[in-house]
Amino acid sequence: GIIEYGDAQGLFRCLASLGLDQENGIDLAIVIHSHFEHFNIANLHPITALEETKKILWKFPLSKIKLVTPAIDVPFNQIKARNLYLKTAAEEECDWLLVIDTDEFIARNADWQEFRKQLEFVMSLGLEHQIFDIQCEGILAMYRGPRPRLFYRPGSIKYWKKHFWFVREENNTCYKGMGDAGRVIGGIYLMHDRSIRSLEHYQATLKYNDWQLDNEL
Repeated sequence: GIIEYGDAQGLFRCLASLGLDQENGIDLAIVIHSHFEHFNIANLHPITALEETKKILWKFPLSKIKLVTPAIDVPFNQIKARNLYLKTAAEEECDWLLVIDTDEFIARNADWQEFRKQLEFVMSLGLEHQIFDIQCEGILAMYRGPRPRLFYRPGSIKYWKKHFWFVREENNTCYKGMGDAGRVIGGIYLMHDRSIRSLEHYQATLKYNDWQLDNEL
């Protein structure tokens, strides 16, 4: 699950890291092209942004890309956008959803076969747990360590109020930036790096993050 707007270079790096052209890589990339409320990149027209996104998607196997465009000229709430890729994953009958942003990518030494092996093992256990971690790495300490980025049976999980709060609907439990399994799924490392983004995108992100801290409810 990927949300993207005005970050074509980051989207390309992210998609290129998912092993879409490999036998054991990611089966489907769900790209939500969405303009968040209060996220404004100077001089970027919504139509231009969408066309740039499509140019990137055409570089990959289209059978493994699902582009969703809620409303390209209307800002979209981030919580709704994230719930949209959970909903789409359920409609596509995906067992798992990996959450990844366009300033992130999977490390080049990914062992996709091991990754799938661990997912299949977890499924064989018949556990109630649905929110699992993967190991993350970044320049800043806040981006290092296990993070809840793998959702099992995504159709029964929803984001709620904040972009890092999720609810398991089967037992009506909210997890605030934490998984419910205490288990890191191996085989892949999630890397964080904003340096590829344009200065305009970076500045818009900083302003949006400030707004989020005060207003996301």
